[in-house]
Amino acid sequence: MMFSASQVTVTNLTPEVTVLTPDGAIRHLHADDKPYQDESGVEVKTHWDDSKLIVETKSERGKIKETWSVSEDPRRLQVQLDVDRPFGNSVKVKRVFDAVDPNAPKTEEAKPPAQPPADTPPAPPASNPPPPDPERR
Repeated sequence: MMFSASQVTVTNLTPEVTVLTPDGAIRHLHADDKPYQDESGVEVKTHWDDSKLIVETKSERGKIKETWSVSEDPRRLQVQLDVDRPFGNSVKVKRVFDAVDPNAPKTEEAKPPAQPPADTPPAPPASNPPPPDPERR
């Protein structure tokens, strides 16, 4: 699973772990170390290794191993992705999520301003190409 989300919610109802992203995407992981096919038809095998959740995904595009762990002080969720591609180099990606108090008031993510700030100089006028020379035909 390649995240684009800046925030995830994880629930652990043994043996199933559910991951919810803000855009509404839901992922169900069955942590019983038995291979199964997920919603997209990809083979997945999930198990616990002490306090780490290991998710192994296999498809024609390669293998992905996800290691989910929680660190303390500060409390953070870490997701290490090890991607082995049959057509190129391996890739490692580490995502870190800070814990959020579920009872804290929700804040909107920062949005870009609708127009540039007042102290921004105006953009230069677009240059138009010169008209064709009638004698050059």
